[in-house]
Amino acid sequence: MKPHKPLFNRRQLNLIIIVCVAAVALLSIDTNPWPDFERRQLDGVVLTHLSDAEQPAQLRLSFALPDPGLQMSTAALLLNELLQQRLQQAGLATQWQLQPHPDRLTLIHTPASTADLSDRLAQLLNALTMPFSLEQRQQQLALEQARRHLQRDQQSRLQRLDRQLRGDPALPTAQALETLQQQLFNQTNLRLALRASEIDSWQPPLQSWLTQLPPGQPWPPAETRTAPVAAAAPWQPLPGRNQGSFTQVLLHSRVLAGLSEQFQIQQLSSAQRSWRVWLPRHSDASLPNQLQSIQQRLNGMKDWEVRQLAEQIGEQLEALPQRPDALLEQLEVIAFYELPLDYLPRFEATIANLDGATLRQQLEAELSPERFGSETLTKP
Repeated sequence: MKPHKPLFNRRQLNLIIIVCVAAVALLSIDTNPWPDFERRQLDGVVLTHLSDAEQPAQLRLSFALPDPGLQMSTAALLLNELLQQRLQQAGLATQWQLQPHPDRLTLIHTPASTADLSDRLAQLLNALTMPFSLEQRQQQLALEQARRHLQRDQQSRLQRLDRQLRGDPALPTAQALETLQQQLFNQTNLRLALRASEIDSWQPPLQSWLTQLPPGQPWPPAETRTAPVAAAAPWQPLPGRNQGSFTQVLLHSRVLAGLSEQFQIQQLSSAQRSWRVWLPRHSDASLPNQLQSIQQRLNGMKDWEVRQLAEQIGEQLEALPQRPDALLEQLEVIAFYELPLDYLPRFEATIANLDGATLRQQLEAELSPERFGSETLTKP
């Protein structure tokens, strides 16, 4: 009996093997674009870090400010100016970039080596903790007072009226500036964000520096505040960043802000630095008319168009891993608020799992007038 003819010749078998090996290799490639953030504690200070061998190392020190309300406090702004002047006079302005935020002061450094980091941190410690002279503080207060007078002279009558309605924050005292400096720059108010190829090699200089930084005390809880907002400015509270529903409600608010220029997202800090509100922009239109206008635009859109609004936000997220600086800014936010380390992919998944019809229903629920407060913002 003749032997059976093989199903494949040698050339075909080799081709099949090559295809199988290529398929296994492709399946083993990690398709997750998001890097892995890690978190550890150094002497009680939270350090959130990203391992990246392709980008230069960068360290971000974020010091939490006391509850500033709708905007950065005048005292924090003036202290920021004083510190910036000191860094320039000491030749450190090119080494440490100072970025003020409503809820924190951030210092950014790109160290060349661990030895360089040790030297720069030692210089920074003196700049942060050495008291400013009374003359320096009084001079900065005088400059702020002059700036306010000049601003009043240049404002129109409508601008001056709006300014009166919002209130003009009083100038802090020279003693208040000194007290803020003493209570701000310490371990308790500090959060660290670090991008580096080998995290462990950067830990010793950071720990050594932290032992020299004052331990500090947490800020006292913020008192309940009732502050006027612009006329006809209702508000809607959003969950804090650390709550599971935050990403979904934030997405809704951003989509609605895209439907109408009358609306915006604006952050309010709390004792936990995580409370946010959704505020309409100043407008002569009444709240029902504003909501009706947005509702009519929403009704005129197809489900795929509604879905497209969310996808545009998703596309911005997808581009983050290819933008190292933007990704590092997000690392700073995750570090400062101590958010879940999968915060970014979770936000992306929230968008990916929505369909147009479901998103439309959720947006319509957000537009309910009953969900808005009065013209006066009362913080719980």
